[in-house]
Amino acid sequence: MKNIFAAGQNDIDIVTRMAYTFWGYILKDETEEFKRFITEYSVRVDKVSYGYSYGYNDPEPVAFLLVAEPYDKEYSDIWYDECIKRFSNREQIIAQEYQEYFAENAKALTKHMQPGDLKISFLISSQRGCGSILLNHLEEICRREGGKALYLWTDTTCNHSYYDKKGFEKVEQCVHDLSDGEVLTTMIYRKIIHGV
Repeated sequence: MKNIFAAGQNDIDIVTRMAYTFWGYILKDETEEFKRFITEYSVRVDKVSYGYSYGYNDPEPVAFLLVAEPYDKEYSDIWYDECIKRFSNREQIIAQEYQEYFAENAKALTKHMQPGDLKISFLISSQRGCGSILLNHLEEICRREGGKALYLWTDTTCNHSYYDKKGFEKVEQCVHDLSDGEVLTTMIYRKIIHGV
């Protein structure tokens, strides 16, 4: 489709701005700078494989699907380590909890994956239906390449029921008690794509 484009490193800022409109409220007592940092970290935490990552224009970018390589702690922490220095001790403690949360979930997901499987790192859409278009596009590419399994993890801050509707199977669920008293349930999903 002409509206679909290959996403690149230069799109990370756009994805972060879109994500902030959805999740910027979560750390309501924190500074805007810190909330934006955590949002951007959630986008950057995985090493994106741009060969399978796409965006959708209508006419400006309204959706992104980022596919990542399996969790790589060294990669994910380079950007984090550079940025975290500018925040207060309290903010650094909060950020560390996010860092540990992302790492724990990524490792839990990775143990299910086999060589050749793909990890959906981030799917976001500001326009109804465009995320589905990108997901269908990725699935078609996987079919043409002989089939792959798609994996992702999500939690109760997201519209996780979307993946049930899209034919993904829940393969693991875990409850996390956070230090601020919040409880998050994380789900790992898989969809096996059969080749043509």
